Amino acid sequence: MIDDIEEKRRFRDMMNTVTLLYSKQNFTPEALRVWFYKLQEYEFNIVSKSFDEWVNKNQYMPTVFDIVSLCKSHSPKPYIKMLPRNITPYQIEHNKEKAKEMLSKVILKPADPKAWAKKILEQEAKGEYRLKIGIKFAREALKLK
Repeated sequence: MIDDIEEKRRFRDMMNTVTLLYSKQNFTPEALRVWFYKLQEYEFNIVSKSFDEWVNKNQYMPTVFDIVSLCKSHSPKPYIKMLPRNITPYQIEHNKEKAKEMLSKVILKPADPKAWAKKILEQEAKGEYRLKIGIKFAREALKLK
């Protein structure tokens, strides 16, 4: 976080401002070291932004945990750039065929809106469905007696 003397002064001044805002005594040198140690992995502007957000939303003095949590939420997320693979022409064609096959399974075909009724009546004929009201509604849907 802090590489030079000027930024360390800015950190100390920021911490003193926070104590002033909450009507607390300034941090002792030992307390400042603890705060500094816990926040040193974050950029100064992220730490400052976190304190500013805390002050705007809370009436109580923050703990180290509170500010570290805010710093984590403001820090950019690391990512790993994937390296391109060398793909052979055979693999390209194979992948195209697989993609077509998978797409054919995904494309929705028009469904029979009364398929549920047919299924109930088929199950009734096999003796697997016995709920009379379901059978009645299935017959009405298919306009059967």
